[in-house]
Amino acid sequence: LDATKFSASKSQRKVIGKFNRFIQGTWVPSGADDGSEVVNNRTQSKSKKEAQKAFDLSESIHISEEHEGWKHQFKVVMEPSSVTDEKFNLFKKYQTIIHQEPPSKVSARGYERFLVESPLKANGTLIAVAVLDILPRFVSSVYFMYDPEYSFLGLGKYSALREIALANELREDGRDELKYYYMGYYIHSCPKMRYKGQYRPSYLCDPITKEWHPFEKWIPELEKNPFVTFATHVPTTADGKLPPPGMLDASSLTYDDIAHVPVYVSRGMKYVKTYVKDEPTLKENEERIREIKEHTAA
Repeated sequence: LDATKFSASKSQRKVIGKFNRFIQGTWVPSGADDGSEVVNNRTQSKSKKEAQKAFDLSESIHISEEHEGWKHQFKVVMEPSSVTDEKFNLFKKYQTIIHQEPPSKVSARGYERFLVESPLKANGTLIAVAVLDILPRFVSSVYFMYDPEYSFLGLGKYSALREIALANELREDGRDELKYYYMGYYIHSCPKMRYKGQYRPSYLCDPITKEWHPFEKWIPELEKNPFVTFATHVPTTADGKLPPPGMLDASSLTYDDIAHVPVYVSRGMKYVKTYVKDEPTLKENEERIREIKEHTAA
C-alpha cells in the first residue's frame, strides 16, 4: 500500500472514531453491563468531501493516547523484540480463542520469532501487540494479536490504520524513502485476508513477472482462478488452468521427458528408463506413470 496516497474510507474513519469514544468513555458496546452511560455524540452529517478534508489520519489516531479525565487510559509503546509473560499470555489467549489452536501447541519458543513489537495498553493492561519490521522503504506488518475480550473495537483494522500512520510519520521524520505499508501475502479464497483489499491504493505482486499491479486489477481474475499472473505466454494445464508457480504441465510430459527421472522403488533408486526395463509392465501402469509425471512437473 502506498501510504503517501492513502485516504481513509468512511468505515475506516468510523473504526478510529469508535475506538476514541470508547477510550473517552462516551461509547460502550451494546450489551455492556458495567453500568456505563452511553453518550450519543453524533453530529450533523457532512458531505464526503468535507469529511475527507477535516480528517487527518495521524492526528485522529493519536487522540486516544493518555488523556486525563477520560474513562480509560491508553498508550502505545514501541520497543525491541522481547518475550515476557504478559505478552506470551496474550499470544496464547489469542491463538487458542481466535484461531482455535490447542493450548499445548502454543509455546513461548514459537513466539520468539517475532522481530519488533508495538504493544497497545489500556489502563495498564496489555490488550494487543503488533509485530512489525521497519525497513528502509516500508513498514511491514508481520503479525497482530489482541485480547479477544476487546473484539468489539475492531482492533485488527485499527492497528492497520495506526501502522499506515506510522509509515507516514517515519517518512516525515526524515526517512524519505519510506512510503509503503506491506501487509504480507494475500490469498483471495481466505476470508480472513479479504480485509487487506480495503486499504487503498494497494498493489499485488505478480508471482511470475514480479511486477506490481493495482489490487482492483486482480479481483476479477482471482474470482475465476486461484493462481493468476499477467505474464504473457504462460503455459496452462489440460483443463485450461494455470499451474502453480514453478510447475510444468504434467499432462504434457512424454515418456522421454521422464525417462531419466530417478524414482525410489523397494530395491533402491532407479531411473524410470531402467525401472521400465526391469519391469516392462510399468509403462502400461497409467496411474504410476501419472504420479511420476506429476513428481517431475513439480
